[in-house]
Amino acid sequence: MRAAHITQLRTAINKLRAATGLVEYAFPALTAVMKVEDMTTLRDAIGPALTTIGAPPLSSHFFAEGHMVERWHLQEIRERLE
Repeated sequence: MRAAHITQLRTAINKLRAATGLVEYAFPALTAVMKVEDMTTLRDAIGPALTTIGAPPLSSHFFAEGHMVERWHLQEIRERLE
């Protein structure tokens, strides 16, 4: 997963947050490799916006230490932003 894809998701999430009256989410700096923490921040940022618009929450998923972020994790967020 490229940093550009994560940046696009972050931008789209903050646009959704703004449209729902929420403040911009302060994402941490990206690193060369996507980590579980990066996925968790995306989920933390979009969750309140989904609740505000009455959309169902993201699937419940626990990211354990060393867990690999998979494409479907990001796809779920992308689909909610459409």
